[in-house]
Amino acid sequence: MNDCLVTLHPQTLFFADIPITTGTVQANGIELAYESWGEIDKPVMLLVMGLSCQMWMWPDPFVALLVKQGFRVIRFDNRDIGGSNSVKRQMSINLPLSYARYRLGGLPKAHYTLHDMAEDTLALINALKLTEVHLVGVSMGGMIAQLLAAKHPDKLASLTLLMTSTNHPNLPTPDLRLIKFVFARKLAGRNKQRVVDHQQAMWETIGSPAYPTDPIMLRQLLEKCFDRDFRPAGMMRQTHAILATGSLIKWSREITLPTQIIHGIADLLISVKASFQLKQLITGAKLVTIPGMGHDIPQGLYQPISDIITNHIKIHESA
Repeated sequence: MNDCLVTLHPQTLFFADIPITTGTVQANGIELAYESWGEIDKPVMLLVMGLSCQMWMWPDPFVALLVKQGFRVIRFDNRDIGGSNSVKRQMSINLPLSYARYRLGGLPKAHYTLHDMAEDTLALINALKLTEVHLVGVSMGGMIAQLLAAKHPDKLASLTLLMTSTNHPNLPTPDLRLIKFVFARKLAGRNKQRVVDHQQAMWETIGSPAYPTDPIMLRQLLEKCFDRDFRPAGMMRQTHAILATGSLIKWSREITLPTQIIHGIADLLISVKASFQLKQLITGAKLVTIPGMGHDIPQGLYQPISDIITNHIKIHESA
């Protein structure tokens, strides 16, 4: 691992009465952008985001709720997205061919895997000198979190997995309604309106039917993310990394941390069956399934989900 360097930006933002510090970490050969919410002397909760999503897709009010419940909350951009570095292109990517190989149990070659992204997360923890971290991962971020929890449990205090899986090729495939968004990605080009239209339609499809997100708020967030960074090649490399990693079952079985799993029953992208499998693999894991919840963190569930996470942590600390 390379030497770690933390660069703090002079800008300090405020969400209500919460101090928010932005910075970058140079570690593991990748510069990672991050935000730290709340007081630095509070227990640390580290949020790991999913495929092709910038850290801002952790909703601000949701992060604020976690802070209000007594935590310092850190969110960051994975490699190849947002304010973090791109990985240099080394090979062409044929996603359909790689997906076919993955479904047959093979591992396609890729620029990097989720193991590398887990090492990025570890490098962030080390660079910021964090200890006893409460790790929360969503979707692909939940896969990264599993690897980190299995390999470096000494750095962590607890684990929460949101709508994620073991990435095993025999798990149910995404709903067919989502396939059109994968193959229509190139049609959006780089025109802001077309890209945001495409992304909004996708999020509204995979979102929570019982807790719909306000379309105006969703569009504003997607436009904000586009203006900050639109990197289709990075999104493609992240997708390829998932396929090239293959099944995590071996690693899931090795997790010994107190683990809370949360999954929506109406999730069209990752079937709730994946979380039932995780519960069986991770010793002592608890599972909460939420009717009407899809593959997002909707406004109507900010409070319930934050309560589940913080109660899990506080029960463990009390024990």
